[in-house]
Amino acid sequence: MSMYKIDSKLEEYFDRLQRKLGEIDSADKISEGPWWDVVIKELNHMSYYCARHLQLETKMPYRKTFTDGTLAWELPYEEAPPIRLLAFNLILTYWLGWLDAKGGHALDNEPVAAWRRIKEVYDKGKKDALKGTNCETAVIT
Repeated sequence: MSMYKIDSKLEEYFDRLQRKLGEIDSADKISEGPWWDVVIKELNHMSYYCARHLQLETKMPYRKTFTDGTLAWELPYEEAPPIRLLAFNLILTYWLGWLDAKGGHALDNEPVAAWRRIKEVYDKGKKDALKGTNCETAVIT
């Protein structure tokens, strides 16, 4: 049994994504132009609705605070970049899990190790934020 109401929507998003991949013949190999024009746009569209469903679940707006803890602003989830990024990740992580379980993809085995990598980069982002590494100080190579 699911703990989150959004879980029931993930299958719908997955089905939509699979249909789009089929429409552009990119289920097995990416064709860059159609991938960008169709799949990425569909993911963006789905992330909007996924974020709205998350807000229905939490019944709260996204709250941005200043470093002193005072409220900077409130936004609907679909307008808050961190929540939209979360929505993208939920949709894509569901998709990766489905592909891995379906067989023939070995996404959660080494060397790909999808879940380990997702967890590690999330933890690294938190660690870097806590030690003061951010977009202004990070060196991107």
